[in-house]
Amino acid sequence: MSALLILNSGERVKTSQKAVGPEIAVIALPGLAADFLPPPTESGLDYLEPRRRSGGVTGPQAQLQSLTREASSIYLAFPAGGAGEALAAVVQKVIRGGRPPASRPPQILRLSLEPGGVVTGPLLATAALVDLGLARAYQTQLVLENLLQQRAGGLEPPTLSHYHHLVAEARTQVAEGRGDARSLIRDFADQLGAIAVAPPAPAAAPSAPACPRCGQALVVRQGTQGPFTGCAGYPRCNFVLEASTGVRCPQCLRGYLVERRGEQDRVFYGCTRFPDCRFTSTRKPAPGVCPDCGNSYLVERPLKSGVRIECPRKDCGFRQARAR
Repeated sequence: MSALLILNSGERVKTSQKAVGPEIAVIALPGLAADFLPPPTESGLDYLEPRRRSGGVTGPQAQLQSLTREASSIYLAFPAGGAGEALAAVVQKVIRGGRPPASRPPQILRLSLEPGGVVTGPLLATAALVDLGLARAYQTQLVLENLLQQRAGGLEPPTLSHYHHLVAEARTQVAEGRGDARSLIRDFADQLGAIAVAPPAPAAAPSAPACPRCGQALVVRQGTQGPFTGCAGYPRCNFVLEASTGVRCPQCLRGYLVERRGEQDRVFYGCTRFPDCRFTSTRKPAPGVCPDCGNSYLVERPLKSGVRIECPRKDCGFRQARAR
């Protein structure tokens, strides 16, 4: 195998293979982005280090190393923007880590795919080295946003706007090489910690929530697939409130997993960025990182004795009982 093209999902492998011809083999990235990227936490701030589990690399990382071991040129066709650049930076390190020390390292180039895009010959001509600065900048932004979210409930709007501006400025500094991610995050956390959070105001009398699209009240309606919450202004406004699990999508790392209903009224969970991201789960996701393998989310399994929280990965046996 001389040249290899890796897509971040398997949806367009056949189409891309037909477009680039037989000289380049096209495969999908094993597993999900969350199997490669480290969790966006304040600690362990080396964003170019792949996610690890006890005992070494994750299963998809080992599979990727096996698939790429003989390739001399590798193209990483991931979504355009910081999220795709961060994934490319980590995948690049995983691939190189699977080669023998004395072997010649492969040439690894990055392709930026727009939503719904297919790799073609002209796009291959735009291949460039992975932008490590942009990758660090994106991961830095995730950490800062997580820190801000933890305190957002106690901040006044002007203060909150100020910190959103600081997040954007920090990302720019890291991307341009003018700032150190560790120092910026430490300073940001210190500033947040120094703010005296005002006590919460007394709860207002309960009222119907407003539609974020038109401002009218949200009401519970009965649909063909069961009750749902939608705008009272229907059909002029067709906004529907989706029940979010609070779990970030492990595939695109940008959207969140929400409850949806499919054929025969079956519940499933999909990404809010659909159709750009088509990740789905038939089991209800639960917030939290697996303590055994580091998977970015957990799932619920209903039992007669209560609900059990467990890891969705088949090669991980983590289970934790939770009372109803």
